[in-house]
Amino acid sequence: MHIMFGMVIVPYIRKIVNESPDKTKKAFDFIEAMELDNDPEIGNVAEVSILEALMTDEGGLKKYMGYIGPESLKAARYMSQFYNVESF
Repeated sequence: MHIMFGMVIVPYIRKIVNESPDKTKKAFDFIEAMELDNDPEIGNVAEVSILEALMTDEGGLKKYMGYIGPESLKAARYMSQFYNVESF
């Protein structure tokens, strides 16, 4: 699952963020739903496979701030302490 999300979902999000705000919002709503799921492994996939990759992009999560949900943002802020990334 981690590989699929890393190789398919993350590049898709990177592509649509500049092309389609509606699709970008839907993608981040999906990530938020993963964070809110009762299964901790689902949240782990969102954090490790998606948010971590986007956080380490040039510009970090700042370019996604209009789309990212509160639980996803909370998870990303927690994870950012383990990476040398600009605060968001």
